[in-house]
Amino acid sequence: MKLFAKKGQEKDKNGTRKQGGGFLYDKIDYDSFSSQQHLLTAIEGLRDGIGFIDAEGRLIYMNKAFCDIHEIPSGKEQAVLGKPWELVYSVKGQRQIRDHVLPHLSRHGEWFGESIVECQDGTLKYAELSLTRLDDGSLVGTARDVSDRVRAEKENEALQKQIFQSQKMEAIGRLASGIAHDFNNILASIMGYAEFLYEDLSPESAQHGFAARIRQAGIQARYLVDQIMNFSRQSSGDRDVVDFANLVSDNALLLKSTLSKTTRVELDVAPGKYILYGNTTQLSQLLMNLCLNAVDAIGEQHGTLSLSLSPAKPEDFDDEALLADELITVRKDYEHHFETAEDGTALYTLGTVCRSLPYIRLVVEDTGGGIPAEIMEQVFDPFFTTKSFDKGSGLGLSSVLGILIGHQAAMRVRSTAQAGTRFEMFFPVQDDVIRGANHGDVSVTATMQDEISILLVEDQDSVREMLTYMLERMGHKVYACENGLEAIDHLREHPDCYDAVLTDYTMPYVTGLELAQQAHEDFPKLPFVLLSGYSQAKLEDVLAEYPYVKASIKKPVDKATLERALVDCFSDR
Repeated sequence: MKLFAKKGQEKDKNGTRKQGGGFLYDKIDYDSFSSQQHLLTAIEGLRDGIGFIDAEGRLIYMNKAFCDIHEIPSGKEQAVLGKPWELVYSVKGQRQIRDHVLPHLSRHGEWFGESIVECQDGTLKYAELSLTRLDDGSLVGTARDVSDRVRAEKENEALQKQIFQSQKMEAIGRLASGIAHDFNNILASIMGYAEFLYEDLSPESAQHGFAARIRQAGIQARYLVDQIMNFSRQSSGDRDVVDFANLVSDNALLLKSTLSKTTRVELDVAPGKYILYGNTTQLSQLLMNLCLNAVDAIGEQHGTLSLSLSPAKPEDFDDEALLADELITVRKDYEHHFETAEDGTALYTLGTVCRSLPYIRLVVEDTGGGIPAEIMEQVFDPFFTTKSFDKGSGLGLSSVLGILIGHQAAMRVRSTAQAGTRFEMFFPVQDDVIRGANHGDVSVTATMQDEISILLVEDQDSVREMLTYMLERMGHKVYACENGLEAIDHLREHPDCYDAVLTDYTMPYVTGLELAQQAHEDFPKLPFVLLSGYSQAKLEDVLAEYPYVKASIKKPVDKATLERALVDCFSDR
């Protein structure tokens, strides 16, 4: 291989010989040993890999960077020197060289590309590679490790996808909020008038039964709207007492109404009380992510998605590795175990359960294709997905894992190829939370004993008319306004005429809360009740901040709930 310039090459006006695109100074003896040593020393110091291949295709020289990029250990260089250069790569890499690189090199005399370098030991790296054929048939190869850059690009791409997903969910949340507000107003009218019929018709009549069915259909529709809102709304991470049985049942109802008829949804809730302290939105998201993954696993085939809820005690666990003396509070302390049974069943366990606490067991099981054992430990990694780009972001199960850890829960996943997957989760229940929940279950049956005068403020005609009838049927006097500005003017024109104000939260011009704030300055003793499609947690925050807002009702409202809210207005008088 001729590495240096030949005598008689073209010179420029300064006597410098041209060599390709570079220059070689004529006065240096490039054939001397010392000059070659200097050149080789410089090549050894390069961060790019350099390799020389003779005309027979044998690797005759490589610098240290070339060895590092191709994972050739120090002292093992002689194992590849003097051998065909393709042997530096794996069998797969050699096939790619034979099929793609060599044909291009034969036609054009050079080849350049960015590729995954799969070394003999299986190590994968991203590298910029080039080959150049010299006059005597030998080759000069270069390699630059760009793994860090490619990883950074992939991480940036994944982050962009995550941001896009977040923006998409925010847009869906806003759209769902607007639709839910309008739909709740429609439901309010339907359910209100159905309740009037239910009260007025004889219980023995068929029409009484029809009215009951309309009410029940309205309740189911309300649950669907609530679940859509929970699924799309950005969660603040706030915790509250959660009736887990209702939450699971509501999500099952939502699934049944949206899934293909080929997928059967089964719900099994064992007798008992399922109260825990958690975030409703996050728990709904966990359920939906697991269920939608199960539906994808079933595909277009006939299959079953099963949801079950049951109590669990630490002494019932047959796996001692799942037991601990206290709840885990730090994410890094969550241990995980993976094993494969003789029949190929993969079992993944995360976290532990506290020996001294009762638990709620949630099981989500499907009859789909199962999770291959070789990827079981990866499925909870962010952005890991076996789906195409348009069908999955790889964030579903990683979100499930984060929610479980946030609720100090444990999990076991069991999956068998072509036999389905079973997610078994254990949520801790603390005694003080159960006592608080039971205390909150005491029903209030008090009713207004005296007739009161109510100013009703509602911008939707059908809802305003229905609520007017409902309040009058309860024995109260009602004057209705269609917006907050009209209500403020009416209050000032008729001071001391009203005992309470019942107002919608979301209205044009002036919101219900703004109405309450402005009217409170002139009428400090006047109580307010808010009607809204917002979550109860958000409405509770309003009550805490504005004491003159005495009660809040989530739309659509029924007679009993409205009566309870009016009682609350005067409970501290």
